[in-house]
Amino acid sequence: MYRLSIGELPFVTNAFPLGGQVNQSFSVQVYGWNLPPDSRPIRLMFHDPGYHVNHITNNEIPSNPLVFSVDTLPETFDQEPNDSVSHVQPITIPMIINGKIEHKGGVDVFKIQPSPGEDFVVEVKARRLGSPLDSIIQVLDAKGNLIAQNDDFEDKSMDLITHYADSYLHLKRIPFDQMYVRIADVQNKYGPHFSYRLRISHPIPDFTLYVTPSSLFTRPGINIPITAFVVRKDGFTNEITLSLENPPPGFLIHSGTIPAGHNSNRFTIWIPPTAQSNLINLTIKGSAIIGGQSIIRRAIPADHMMQAFAYTHLVPAKQLLVALSGTPRNLSLRSIQIQNTKPIKIPNNGTATITIGRIGPQFVKRFELELDHPPEGITLAGMEVSARNLNIKVTADPALAKPGLKGNLIINLLARNTPLQATNRPPRKVLISTLPAVPFEVVNAD
Repeated sequence: MYRLSIGELPFVTNAFPLGGQVNQSFSVQVYGWNLPPDSRPIRLMFHDPGYHVNHITNNEIPSNPLVFSVDTLPETFDQEPNDSVSHVQPITIPMIINGKIEHKGGVDVFKIQPSPGEDFVVEVKARRLGSPLDSIIQVLDAKGNLIAQNDDFEDKSMDLITHYADSYLHLKRIPFDQMYVRIADVQNKYGPHFSYRLRISHPIPDFTLYVTPSSLFTRPGINIPITAFVVRKDGFTNEITLSLENPPPGFLIHSGTIPAGHNSNRFTIWIPPTAQSNLINLTIKGSAIIGGQSIIRRAIPADHMMQAFAYTHLVPAKQLLVALSGTPRNLSLRSIQIQNTKPIKIPNNGTATITIGRIGPQFVKRFELELDHPPEGITLAGMEVSARNLNIKVTADPALAKPGLKGNLIINLLARNTPLQATNRPPRKVLISTLPAVPFEVVNAD
């Protein structure tokens, strides 16, 4: 499937600079074909940090999209000559440098003077902003010796990019008070459109949150599983707590956390039986402590898609939509509660018991349980009813589930439907619902 446009359409080949500072007007020179006759630079200003899309219009026809990066740090431009450690451009940290690799063998070198023992970050934004630059960055000591370098850095927050050509370094506790940062094109290509934005700063921990899938079809009175992904930035490792923003009455998130140091987790949302058949737009937000302050980020609805049997992408959507239809299940799932202290401690090479309350004596005969996409090495080992409680045995394989593994167990409730005797078919299992997500942690066996 494709859409083909033919004509004298405005098309932007490159722009400079590729961004600016938040709440500050900046001038952008745009190059391309079929652009307005007035080729003066355009003035832009954005009031929120992040990526912003703009278009050039000619005869009321918009051009291809231009992506700009807007940041909170001070900015400057690279100044020639700055092509070696003997001809450098001094930079004060923090700073974003807007530059180009314009000439054959082009290199830009910047001198920084951090305090010894500090952490700092060097990041290039070029390919993510439409530049053909395939950057490489190197950090050198005062004598020109290589300390660290990076060619490609995978930024999972950029959907549908298959060549992560931008560079990133996070240097920790560097003992030097003078260093050089060098940027070039790793393929030795160059030109006036090989633009970049180079950030040199102390770490700015942050995160981008995604939830998948972006659309669900279900009935009232059940739990639905959702997956949250986090893209951690500049060394951010803390736990993230998930919640619904202004939810409809009765809607709840169960065990909505992404553990510290983990990049994803599954959780469940309870859809109350009183919810009416409708199309509902849900908003999920994540909160975390960064630098002693609570930071809140709205989750981006997305779909986890695969390309060419190799690449996977989080493709953003506009909304997280839940389509409700049908009548609630007869089974009172709201009364099913996890009785254990959370999280469940599963010893590696051992078994833990998850206890669920208010279960009838015929439960085991009528229903089965199964783990839905469990972490590798975690399996169900059986269940039994005792004093109206359901005890579910869970085991951890020590070769696959290592101590420190955390997350949620998603347990599906299946009903056994007996087929007609004439068919001689085995009983058919029907998904009734998903139980509330159960947080767990694998620990060392005593």
